[in-house]
Amino acid sequence: MLYLVFGISLIPILFYLFSRGVNHKSVVLLSASLIYGFIYFSYFSSYQIIGSHREVKLINSIDSQIFENTDVSFEALAEVSKLQSQELSFLYIAKKANEAISNNSLISAESLLKFINQNFKEEEFQVDTFNLLADLRDTKYPEYSKASVLVNFNLIDEPKCINGIVDTQVFLKNGPLVPLAVSSDSLSNIKNNNLMLDKTNAVVRGFDIPSAALNKEITSIVVELKCIDGTYDYESNINFSKPIEADPWQVNISNSEWSKREQ
Repeated sequence: MLYLVFGISLIPILFYLFSRGVNHKSVVLLSASLIYGFIYFSYFSSYQIIGSHREVKLINSIDSQIFENTDVSFEALAEVSKLQSQELSFLYIAKKANEAISNNSLISAESLLKFINQNFKEEEFQVDTFNLLADLRDTKYPEYSKASVLVNFNLIDEPKCINGIVDTQVFLKNGPLVPLAVSSDSLSNIKNNNLMLDKTNAVVRGFDIPSAALNKEITSIVVELKCIDGTYDYESNINFSKPIEADPWQVNISNSEWSKREQ
């Protein structure tokens, strides 16, 4: 739009310069060159003054809000996003969210992540978004970052299963098929038949056992035990409604709870 206005405004000057019998053409040409040169340099060139000043003002406003630990203006974030590509906008806002978390400006960090969740829903941004959410959670709720599940295995037939492989997965009840935690181990490597699952077992960082504990979720644990004589299955629920002081949440699997899979 500015380019159109810029072009149309030149028309009467060009008519004047190409008209016969008019005086002071050189003065008009010089004046027009100075005025339009200033306008072009201020608004359209790569060294534009007005646009750069506006961008700096927006960035300073965002930095000030993060420093004061207040909600970051969505209007300012939207304006900054318009000045660059979607990828660069995400990188800038993600960087600011990371700075806010590092500086313990958690109110600002939450508002920045809320803006990211609303405006960057494409798959390419999801991993970085989950990482930021995990960093925010671990900073805001450090006690939940260590939430874990302790699984105790009582073997059906110890000689046949002692070197067996145990595959364990924890899912959000009625949630996505992506597990909160996964583990595949040889029983011979599991000390005292006790398996500990925590955030390090997550498939997607931030979508994990600490998240389930923080949100008081009900989860499903699925265990598959491969022994010499066949495969045994176990499944039950883990209710994370208890206070974090109950950590670790325990799952004790007795001999009678294993179900042998049909061949």
